[in-house]
Amino acid sequence: MMGMKFPLDVAFLDSGNRVIARYERLPPGARTRWHRAARAALELPPGTLQDTGTMEGDLVEYHEEISR
Repeated sequence: MMGMKFPLDVAFLDSGNRVIARYERLPPGARTRWHRAARAALELPPGTLQDTGTMEGDLVEYHEEISR
């Protein structure tokens, strides 16, 4: 991901929040392939995808917190 200064795990999600691509420990300044079906990129601390066993096809559920 452009402009980052540390490694990241990245999961690309489709419109249904399914993982369509994943990149572990992406180094600073690295680029990924373009994923036409991606609607979101989930950026995580390095090692998270492996630690959680997240694979392509998995459904990602999350809840937004709104600060007041």
